[in-house]
Amino acid sequence: MAFLGIGYHDIDEADRAAVPRDVPVRMAGAAGGALQTGQRLGGAVGTAALPGTYYLVLTSSGGDYRLAVAVSVGVGIAAILTALGIALIEWRTDRGVTANPCPPEVAHGHCHAAQS
Repeated sequence: MAFLGIGYHDIDEADRAAVPRDVPVRMAGAAGGALQTGQRLGGAVGTAALPGTYYLVLTSSGGDYRLAVAVSVGVGIAAILTALGIALIEWRTDRGVTANPCPPEVAHGHCHAAQS
């Protein structure tokens, strides 16, 4: 459980930093709402999928609780590792980009700390 909690925390922090980075300042509220909606939807699907996997394996294996727990935890770990892999790919892709840190709608020629 500690591994899953640490993995979630790492992915969640990277998600909060990476997603709104390319959003224009005028759309920040909508982007934050979309990010939160995606997180809640993912949480709901995960909350339904893992117990569903557990009970599916439990009934199909004739009541083997150890197997059901192992498979459902394995599915959760696989989901976290998949998300981590996607985050690493995005991170490596973004490292090569040397774009202007100011969004294009900054008309007065300089960035404020919150805009970069």
